[in-house]
Amino acid sequence: MQDSPLLEDGNVEDSVSGRDVSGAILDDGGNVLATFEGVANGGTMSGRYRDRSGEVGTWSWDGSGP
Repeated sequence: MQDSPLLEDGNVEDSVSGRDVSGAILDDGGNVLATFEGVANGGTMSGRYRDRSGEVGTWSWDGSGP
């Protein structure tokens, strides 16, 4: 989600059910900055997000830390 100018940092709340991943990124006040959904595949994940401005994009995680 690094392409979204609204998401420099935030708190992640997520849910995993089988291979499905979904959740939200919240600011320190608990306001939703973005929602996301995706699929876990082995040690990686990828999917789509929508930020609070309505921008839609893709995200991925390769299992490595920051």
